[in-house]
Amino acid sequence: MTRATLASHASDETGIEPMLRALLANAVDYAGLFPPAGVEMAKAVERYASYLQSENRWMLGRFVLPASRLHEFEQEYGLVPEAEQWKISCLCGPNITSELAEIERFQSRHSEDQIVIDCLELSAPGIEHLPQLRNRLPAGHSIYFEVPLTAPKELLLAIRDSAAGAKIRTGGLKPETIPAAPGVAAFLKVCVETRTRFKATAGLHHPLRCVKPLTYDVDAPRAKMHGFLNVLLAAGLAYCGALEQDVLSALKADSSEAFHFERESVSISGRSLSASQLAEMRENLMTSFGSCSFEEPIDDLRELQLL
Repeated sequence: MTRATLASHASDETGIEPMLRALLANAVDYAGLFPPAGVEMAKAVERYASYLQSENRWMLGRFVLPASRLHEFEQEYGLVPEAEQWKISCLCGPNITSELAEIERFQSRHSEDQIVIDCLELSAPGIEHLPQLRNRLPAGHSIYFEVPLTAPKELLLAIRDSAAGAKIRTGGLKPETIPAAPGVAAFLKVCVETRTRFKATAGLHHPLRCVKPLTYDVDAPRAKMHGFLNVLLAAGLAYCGALEQDVLSALKADSSEAFHFERESVSISGRSLSASQLAEMRENLMTSFGSCSFEEPIDDLRELQLL
């Protein structure tokens, strides 16, 4: 199937392929407060509210917010008419005790509102300190500990055993911050082996691997960025037992011709994945990715005739 015929296979009532829903449902955590977008709080809140009302809201995940800016967020959120439920992922820094207390107070103040902090993201401590830190975190929340791609298997096992997930960076503001594809493939393999869930952040603004400016400045450096379709489908292959070379091939694919979407399957690197396999992978392996833009992923998917 060629790129030109992708859209002709969309057949559900919204015109969106079932495969794309399995792959991208609630996948994009909106991180507009962070570079390279770095928009003001009022604009980020306004945009997220509009995304919740958009036709593509099914792709939208959580609003990513530093715990240190909860009070600032609260002032802007109070100006938004309540409608859809807001889910927030709070980034915690070194002042974990005070930030956890502020999160608890915030949630208490909004116990009757359509807003919930149900996810926390923080740096992973040493293996020996991880259980103690995890015990301090609230129950019933999704927890993600940021780790390097080269995190040892023992650390990922400790994260898994603490009922948490890992968080990796797949890009940044400089070319040297973008990890090489083999490193990402190796990380996926270890996550599958240890049955550790993870989320990604930074750099995944576009569906396909491509050369793009790394910021919105006119003189921004350019580099080859990972694509979110590449990473998600590579995760799907790894989850279903593909060889690491096939996973690597999926990560490196930079043409829409490499991805063949059908109504109930997608093929990449000569392997086919079903909607149910991808949905299972999204639940148990790669849960979401943070992006400072929600509009760029949508616009690019439309250009590929997938939306």
